[in-house]
Amino acid sequence: METVIRSDVQALEVFLNEDLYELNGFNPEDEIYINTNEKLRDYYEPNLENKRVLSVTSSGDHILHAALAGSKDIVGFDLNRFCKYYAALKIAMIKTFSYEEFCHNMELVSSLNYYKANRLNCEIFYESAIKEINEIESMLDKVSKYLTKEEYLFWKYCIRLYRNKKVNGYIFVPSSDGIDTCLYDDKVVYNKLSKKLMDCNISYVDSSIMDLNKNNGVFNFMYISNILDYVAKEEITQIINNLSSMLNKNGKINLCIKCNTPYKSIIFRIAYKDSFSNDFDFEEHRSDDTSYYIENYITLTKK
Repeated sequence: METVIRSDVQALEVFLNEDLYELNGFNPEDEIYINTNEKLRDYYEPNLENKRVLSVTSSGDHILHAALAGSKDIVGFDLNRFCKYYAALKIAMIKTFSYEEFCHNMELVSSLNYYKANRLNCEIFYESAIKEINEIESMLDKVSKYLTKEEYLFWKYCIRLYRNKKVNGYIFVPSSDGIDTCLYDDKVVYNKLSKKLMDCNISYVDSSIMDLNKNNGVFNFMYISNILDYVAKEEITQIINNLSSMLNKNGKINLCIKCNTPYKSIIFRIAYKDSFSNDFDFEEHRSDDTSYYIENYITLTKK
């Protein structure tokens, strides 16, 4: 195997076998969001035709919305090295399956979280679990023509870990949301997305937002999710200035602020607005309140 994929599968084995998940911050080896926990349908950019897009990789959903909006050149970035493999798998599934088949296979993939060693060591449970694991492997073969060799090998190795009961941790964030936060939850939109993905050039970079640089090129649009919620206030200006150096004139940055109280929502919005330089026009939108979070979406347009 190539050096990168060998390193990644070794990291996956250690991560799953030793349950290294940490509750705070981001890590190069971490659980993956099955679906976005943001209401992307509420701050979806509708027209990205002929636009080059930089997007957080995460669950792959920001990338999918960029493709749906017409972008054919998308670069995904994420500190978590496992995310690129999951995004690639989800994209391959959408290219291959009907909407109903996709939903079924997503349920299968998400079921991996249930198969930890303490359950797999139970013979009766293992017999049931192995049927679903076999079905996942069969699905993987069906979508393999849309995966790189490295992406395919990563998931084959992952399945082997489950077969061999070397799993003590979760591969996915346990509380991940469903696809109802996304526009492609609609069958008509899903079919449209499937066709658009066929013409997309999607690449991935293992990088934190702090370490992105001009080597990745210049962009017209950026989805950075709610990453800034996890960095110190004094770092926000530095990050935005760095992103600005990779953004064309009139280019846009879309970001999300997630708060669990109206008070925090107001404080965060004021703090963020003060952090942005005069190089940007600032526009904010507020999503409908969810059961726990208040989501504020900010669009920065480079002057």
